[in-house]
Amino acid sequence: MYLHPSCLRAGTSTLALVLTTIAAPAFADEAADGAPQDVSSSEITVLGARSKDYKVDQLTTATRTGTSIMDVPQSIQFVPRDVIDDQQILDLTSALRNVSGIQAGTDAGNRSESFTIRGFRSSYYAIDSIMLSPAIETNDSYRDLANVERIEVLKGPASVLYGRGDPGGLINIVTKQPRFERGMNFSVQGGSNDFMRGQVDVTGPVDAAKTLAVRFIAAAQTGDTFRDVFQPYRRQFLSGSVLWQPTDRTRVIASLTYAHQKNQTDRGIVATTDADGDLVVNLPRERFLGEAWATTESSRYEFNYRIEHELADWLTVRQIGHYDEGKLDLFGINYGTSVAVNAITGARTVTRTAVEQHENNHNYDAQADMVARFSTGGIGHTVVFGGEYVKSYRFRTFARATLARIDIDNPEYGAQPGTFVLAADREVKSKSLSGYLQDQIDIGEHVNLLAGVRYDHAQQSDHGSTQYASDDKAWSPRVGVVFKPVPNVSLFADFTRSFQSKPEPTIDGKPIDPEKGKQYEAGIKAELFGGRLASTLSVYQLTRENVTQQDPNNVGYNINAGVQRSQGVEFDMSGAITPSVKVIANGAYTDATVRSSTDYAKGNKLIGVPKWSGSLWVTLEPVDGPLSRFGLGGGVVAASNRMGNLENTFSVGGYTRFDSSLWYKLADKVRLTVNVKNITNQYYIASTVSRAQITPGEGRSFLVGLSGGF
Repeated sequence: MYLHPSCLRAGTSTLALVLTTIAAPAFADEAADGAPQDVSSSEITVLGARSKDYKVDQLTTATRTGTSIMDVPQSIQFVPRDVIDDQQILDLTSALRNVSGIQAGTDAGNRSESFTIRGFRSSYYAIDSIMLSPAIETNDSYRDLANVERIEVLKGPASVLYGRGDPGGLINIVTKQPRFERGMNFSVQGGSNDFMRGQVDVTGPVDAAKTLAVRFIAAAQTGDTFRDVFQPYRRQFLSGSVLWQPTDRTRVIASLTYAHQKNQTDRGIVATTDADGDLVVNLPRERFLGEAWATTESSRYEFNYRIEHELADWLTVRQIGHYDEGKLDLFGINYGTSVAVNAITGARTVTRTAVEQHENNHNYDAQADMVARFSTGGIGHTVVFGGEYVKSYRFRTFARATLARIDIDNPEYGAQPGTFVLAADREVKSKSLSGYLQDQIDIGEHVNLLAGVRYDHAQQSDHGSTQYASDDKAWSPRVGVVFKPVPNVSLFADFTRSFQSKPEPTIDGKPIDPEKGKQYEAGIKAELFGGRLASTLSVYQLTRENVTQQDPNNVGYNINAGVQRSQGVEFDMSGAITPSVKVIANGAYTDATVRSSTDYAKGNKLIGVPKWSGSLWVTLEPVDGPLSRFGLGGGVVAASNRMGNLENTFSVGGYTRFDSSLWYKLADKVRLTVNVKNITNQYYIASTVSRAQITPGEGRSFLVGLSGGF
């Protein structure tokens, strides 16, 4: 019942040619140092805008119109590139600790990330406003941050503009875009557990008229982990993009990325029973219960393009296309749900099953819309009207084999799997056709309204050991109001709904009804210290129906877990207090429970959701004087007790983790940074899925980085 105190994805060749043309001479101003660009009409121009004080003024996620944060009637937060650099963040999960109400979800055996947002699990996110494939349940790899400009998080349902998605919120990763100023930056990092990483970013114009610009980004890393695994983690990432802007009214951008990763498959540790019969989590954080041959290898290609043209000063049309393709080869080990104790020797062992999985998937996404800005009777309107077509495919083979038990206290490795028995191949097909309409209404200087609606027609089939097809239709509305009593304060309220058709199989072959969510939210936004510091305080109630949950009695299948509700209070703050002091902070109170279910008791707490959580990060970097070459950062991440499973038969304890950063500017744009994470070496649990899949957090670690721009 507690955590033991002593532990607590046409034009590819052209793209490559253009990149080669620009790479050599692009050594001037640092690529990421461009000033924020105009966002009054273009969604493209806001992409890549950077803040140097942890504060972003306009975002695209909430409205797709580059609207000021103060005019958006919904809670939306961000993690700018400066925070990623100052904290030397290497993964998406760590970056999102800077946003209230977000916790780590399952890592799917150490292959990818998922999250808990406002109490609800989510494996989906968007890349430049394009959602991931609806046919995949779990991402096949971690997201590299080399080409990430910032991360935006829209709290609550986002179905009006984005369709599918989890109701807790939408994570939108905004990527770095080509610039018309030549530049190159680099970084090399090394640290604990033989970690090494190198990264380079080159951008600049191709022609003298500066109508064509390119950007090339590459990164590679390798290293062991704090876990006693046999295989190192290795990742390679490449990204190339082209921006063509023949006139002030036309912008075309295309990008191609490739990612490859190979790592040890690792399900973490297991809960055990103590002398009182209670389930506890007290195995050492480094304890590995797998085998050397259990590895995961994945690769992913993504191609995106975006065409935007201003037909008139008041009318812009856009067309967006996306294709991604992924491949996964996995050999893994699943653990049993109980630990046996030998009556004579006292040895504690857990059952294991070997699994082999191979998967191929691809996804097409096409969108077209228009943005119109006009006035009627002195009332301003910004209207977005468009449609989207998505077609996705996933094919998976799966096999199981017997595997010897392992002593969880004194593991001996070398066991080999028995004969693999193939399960039925699984083929998932998904397609949807959607239309959406949204109007932002400005009534004078003090009142802004937002209203929108989306219609989705989603069809899915899942053929495997069970076979079914679904054909779902739904309307998703959104309404909100902003009242600004004074220029730097906004009061807001909103109501939103979400819709998501689920492809997951059930033991009886019947599809789970589409998941629906609805949220009521109200709050206040304020800009302080002369507009340098942005803050948001919000309260919400979010209800989710037809929740898909892993079937506890049938591995590989799912059940309808009924109705769940999350309600709470969240606070976020980011920006600069003075030119020398920057801060990003958050706090959340989250009450997330089961409201009705045939499988779980009403009132049960949701998995991995702390009632209290938050983080604080502050940096001090003098702008002049004898210490102006130095910078110092420090922070804390904390969370209270969390339930380890939906049955609420065990929990993992709260924790408080301290991190720090110190850097010295060797030159104007070259700096040496040293980070220490988990300074006190506290034992804590990062995430939990069940008593047989628990992910411990890393102990004290060091990271040294040299970065610069030319």
